[in-house]
Amino acid sequence: MISSNKVIHLDSIYKSYGEKTILRNLNLSVYSQEFLGITGVSGSGKSTLMNILLGIEGYDSGYYTIMNLPLHSIKNFSRYRIDVISMIFQSSNLIKELTVRENILLPHIYWDKSKEIDHEQFDYVTDLLGIQSILNQTCNTLSGGEQQRVAIARCVYYRPQIIIADEPTGNLDIENTKSVVRILKELHKNGTTIILITHDIQLLEFCSRVLTLDGGFLT
Repeated sequence: MISSNKVIHLDSIYKSYGEKTILRNLNLSVYSQEFLGITGVSGSGKSTLMNILLGIEGYDSGYYTIMNLPLHSIKNFSRYRIDVISMIFQSSNLIKELTVRENILLPHIYWDKSKEIDHEQFDYVTDLLGIQSILNQTCNTLSGGEQQRVAIARCVYYRPQIIIADEPTGNLDIENTKSVVRILKELHKNGTTIILITHDIQLLEFCSRVLTLDGGFLT
């Protein structure tokens, strides 16, 4: 059952690049602990919407609230985002010369070196992802599936309340795709809100609600 508590709300969002309007009076409510799917053809604006949700890109007009806070009221959204909203990309975006352990803890080290590592959470996450045996390997020695699991571990370690997954299985084979789906379902079961952005119909079957982005609108 979907909660009535909104964790994200977009109201009348417009976004253009030059004379081309990408998002047009877009409205979106994401509810606590739901598994929301967002789909649409290439060029429909899915990446733009994702970047707005992550605070990477601005918008021309409208309102964005996250956890009941207006976006403009959050002074350091990049820091705030670590604890609240995190991202799983199609490509792993790892620093290949660093070890698996270093990649997972990189945001922790970058933002707050004084904060102690949560070893219990680290062990839980690396066990969940099945990567405990490769923690000391550099990421340039890993397979594509292993790299994606490390990227998910880095995301999950910080206990974000919301995870946006952008085509998280796009570069994976069938077995690794099943593994990622299993992990997303487990995270959702444990109370994490999941926003899955994909064109894969089979992945959308796991969502509790699916919206389509077309013509700048979500329906």
